[in-house]
Amino acid sequence: MKKTLLYLMVFTGFCKTIAQTTVNVFSQIVFYDGYAANVSNPVPANTIRLANFRYAKKLTDSELNSFQNKIQMNVTIGALCDNYDRIGGVHIALVPKGQSSYTLSDANVKRIEIGRYITPLHE
Repeated sequence: MKKTLLYLMVFTGFCKTIAQTTVNVFSQIVFYDGYAANVSNPVPANTIRLANFRYAKKLTDSELNSFQNKIQMNVTIGALCDNYDRIGGVHIALVPKGQSSYTLSDANVKRIEIGRYITPLHE
């Protein structure tokens, strides 16, 4: 009986409910021809267009502090009459503190791929 109680106490000591926070990083981003020159169409506030097919957004300190030891990501894609499947990915870019932007060739920025997807064929 004592062993069973000890195991239950140890187990319940590790059960903890962590509040879930949702961070909507992008909404309504439009991707353009990856082979063409960058378009000049406006982007949402606090969004950087690195290329027609790559966007970045600096997360606020509050958003960064809301991360726990687990991240769940939802990516929703809507086709805009593209006849081809496209490969996409989600990356975390570790930009040095105080640097407000970066380029794809910036050697000081480490990128970690956290998700990869392929878009469905739009017919």
